[in-house]
Amino acid sequence: MYPFLKQSRGVTVSGDVKLIKPDPAIYALHTESFCLDPQATLFIDDSEKNVAAARGYGWRAILFEEPEQLRADLAAVGIAA
Repeated sequence: MYPFLKQSRGVTVSGDVKLIKPDPAIYALHTESFCLDPQATLFIDDSEKNVAAARGYGWRAILFEEPEQLRADLAAVGIAA
């Protein structure tokens, strides 16, 4: 339904890596594990603390509040949803 979700991406499971958001170490591990460019990484979460931590690590981040807002925020970064 959303073509951008088919692009290569990875998953970091907190329980597996013994880290939890908003600990900056989890963002660092995910970045390193998947060879991400923080400035080209988009993170979406419904927790202000997690979004702030992702931004602090250099990621682009969106606070999810409602679907229409998310669609607008994604459109603002060039992703049609």
